[in-house]
Amino acid sequence: MDLPFARSKGVNQTLAATAQAAPREADLAFDLDRREATNDITAPTVGPSWRSIGDALHDAGHILAVAAGVAIVGLAVLGPLALIALLIWLANRAWVHRSRQRALG
Repeated sequence: MDLPFARSKGVNQTLAATAQAAPREADLAFDLDRREATNDITAPTVGPSWRSIGDALHDAGHILAVAAGVAIVGLAVLGPLALIALLIWLANRAWVHRSRQRALG
């Protein structure tokens, strides 16, 4: 028997066995998910579903506060990096200026 043909036959058999086992595993996973979902049933809330203007303003203020916090943290990180980049740029400019002066005489 030809060796490459024997290998491909073994690979095909392995793939076929895997393909047959996959639907069973998927069914078991679905059953577990369905069992977990039925155990966590909560009752719907009772009461008005609308919210007041004060609640909306409070939420807007909270969103603005979070955005300001993110901006401050971003500046705290980018500020020093920008300062280092500025110092490197200035040092490079001074080096280029000196190099040009030396080249000119």
